[in-house]
Amino acid sequence: MTPKSRRNSSVPATRAVTRGDSPPTRELTILAQDPSVKIGETILTTKATISAESLQPGPCGARIKVVDYDGTTDTLYLPHKGLYEKDHAWLDPFEGLAASKLVDDPHFHQQNAYAAAMQTLARF
Repeated sequence: MTPKSRRNSSVPATRAVTRGDSPPTRELTILAQDPSVKIGETILTTKATISAESLQPGPCGARIKVVDYDGTTDTLYLPHKGLYEKDHAWLDPFEGLAASKLVDDPHFHQQNAYAAAMQTLARF
């Protein structure tokens, strides 16, 4: 792709992060606590702020690849391929949904695992 066609594409050009800059971040909906612990009948969710790296289905980034396998039922859940923009940026399709619906969605489990692992790595 030539520089001229890059400027005309719908995908924004990325810029280098320099000293003093914060890397780009994104917010993802995750469970705030184990879903078996409820406040009244409400399962709590929150937003996790993580680095905004390019992702492939899984999600799979530079440091983490989520493989969603349920050993109790011997089930492999495939990643949701529709959760990516043209530049492979992760969207948050679960924003605003009731937590009771999220706990049964294997694609939410994938996002939740990825975000929790990325937050843990960022702390170290």
